[in-house]
Amino acid sequence: MRNRVDQIRKLEREIRDICLDRVRMDRDYFLQNFLPNMTNLEWLEDEIGKNRVWGDALDRFRHAILEKADRDVRTRTARPHFRLPNSKKSAKTWSPAKKKPRPPSRK
Repeated sequence: MRNRVDQIRKLEREIRDICLDRVRMDRDYFLQNFLPNMTNLEWLEDEIGKNRVWGDALDRFRHAILEKADRDVRTRTARPHFRLPNSKKSAKTWSPAKKKPRPPSRK
């Protein structure tokens, strides 16, 4: 679980770095508009369509941002992998569902 959170944060930082450093988007504007739309892949198209000062630069970096945003969404929605406990103590307390005993057969 911790690994997944680290991956999500890394992808969000990469998107932030592209938008702030390369596109020169205003930091406050980015935080105000990106955070509510982290999993919305159409956010980028909406921003490009607003004709802001950074619109052309945002259009040039569209593919890089969409690639990272898509990975971010897939990481967020991926199923967690659960493992059975390995320790002896937890193995003693864990048991499979018990089957009901069958009634004796009559012959």
